[in-house]
Amino acid sequence: MLWVHDNCLSLSDLFAASEMITKRANKRLGAQGSALTVSVGSELYAEQSVFNGIYTTYRVLKYYDSRPFEYDGVLLGTILDYRSAPKSAYTIIDGRITFHRTGEYQVTMKNKAIVSHRDYSAEVIVDIEVVEM
Repeated sequence: MLWVHDNCLSLSDLFAASEMITKRANKRLGAQGSALTVSVGSELYAEQSVFNGIYTTYRVLKYYDSRPFEYDGVLLGTILDYRSAPKSAYTIIDGRITFHRTGEYQVTMKNKAIVSHRDYSAEVIVDIEVVEM
């Protein structure tokens, strides 16, 4: 059995792990996380854009605001306000993503060629800061 949930693996790493294990119930790949800063116009994830002829899919959210989360005057945390990013902020062509506007984004990447246990869906969540360089 392979458990790799909550690490910093790439889609390529998850695909390789998925290919090594035959029994789906033993593939507990789960969500991975990372962060990076890129410049406007940079093409991202070209090496992770397609596996076994299947294109990687993306969900792109844009950070708008944060506010404190309190209960009875006690600060319990911060609520981050992410919403779907406007389509003009990025393009996806052949499984590759390019950002056209500065900002803070959260991108979730998945690829159906990466087989995992049904309760541990393989995905990579990346916090991306897009800046002018």
